[in-house]
Amino acid sequence: MTTTTTSDLPEEPQNGDQGTPEPTPAPETPTDPPEGSTGPQEEPEETAEDGNREAAKYRRRLRDTEADRDRLASQVEALQRTEINRLAVAEGIKAEALWASGATLAELLADDGNVDPAKVTKAAKAAVEILGLNQRRGLRVPLEGRNTGTPKLQERTFADAFKPSSA
Repeated sequence: MTTTTTSDLPEEPQNGDQGTPEPTPAPETPTDPPEGSTGPQEEPEETAEDGNREAAKYRRRLRDTEADRDRLASQVEALQRTEINRLAVAEGIKAEALWASGATLAELLADDGNVDPAKVTKAAKAAVEILGLNQRRGLRVPLEGRNTGTPKLQERTFADAFKPSSA
């Protein structure tokens, strides 16, 4: 910014002629619109500003929609994994063993995206072979089928319940 002083201004004639106007300093910014413009420039800025605002609104909606999509996709994946885990336990192996054998979620789904029980059964059997897991055995009764020689209990009657004990 420049400042003008009286010494910077051109000298005026001292003849007392009041008809000539005093010189004014030149404005720093032009007040005339640039050539080729037909109207005020504020309208395009408002339109551009409105366009930016609208674009920002759509971007915000897009981000919200993508976040919802990702959240729902993770919920569906969690439900699919839960169902696969349930089917693996029904086959007699732990769910962790099924995943440790290298089975992936995509391998265990049908073409329509649902869990395929046949594929889970096949993967569970493969996991038993790959990891060398033993199938669960039934309950073990050590002396099954043998006579342990338990003494025969005396028969007691209702009246015996009210007799004094002899011991």
